[in-house]
Amino acid sequence: MKVTPGGYAPRIAVSFVAGSTNESNVLFEVLDAEGNAVEEPYIIRAWLSDAATGLGLTGTATSSAAAIVSGFGSVFTIQTAKKDWFLQTNADGQAKLLLTDSSETLFYACATDPRTAVAVVSELMVAGDWG
Repeated sequence: MKVTPGGYAPRIAVSFVAGSTNESNVLFEVLDAEGNAVEEPYIIRAWLSDAATGLGLTGTATSSAAAIVSGFGSVFTIQTAKKDWFLQTNADGQAKLLLTDSSETLFYACATDPRTAVAVVSELMVAGDWG
């Protein structure tokens, strides 16, 4: 992975936490090369995919628009409704999206740091990732 002008090679960790009924929180966290949290805001691109490789957008949109969880960054732009976003992390390098899907579709959550263009793909969601 490339080292950025800041002197470290950032990567993005992706995790899921079940929310209320039909909800899942997707946490994107920017980490340094040693796996430590990078405590500064970042712009990342995040999308949902059907492919373990992260190629392409999911064919199935969530039933409601994703929302950023309060205190966990902001949505800069929506690239494709309910599937693809540019996010700004909070000052702790974290962005958390709240997905709502009545079908509780199992997605791969993907992200890139636009400076390195290295894609990160989560494990496939499991039923327990939905509330």
